Amino acid sequence: MTVAESLGKTPEVPDTDVVRLSVNLSRDVALTLRNMAQQQGVTVTEALRRAIGTEKFLRDETSTGSKILIEDTNNKFKQIILR
Repeated sequence: MTVAESLGKTPEVPDTDVVRLSVNLSRDVALTLRNMAQQQGVTVTEALRRAIGTEKFLRDETSTGSKILIEDTNNKFKQIILR
């Protein structure tokens, strides 16, 4: 956690098209990300971009009262609850 984050301030993001970030991931999460990238035929960076985009979309939808439902192979629905 940075000093700005600990003080409740949002860290500034440079005003450029691309921002380089460094993140620490557990071995399992890193392997999962690499596998996702390989399955999708994209780079790890692109897989992470897509995952973040999906998360944002789902959170935006649930924040307005929408529900996320998954239909299984038996035509039964399950609701996804985001933490």
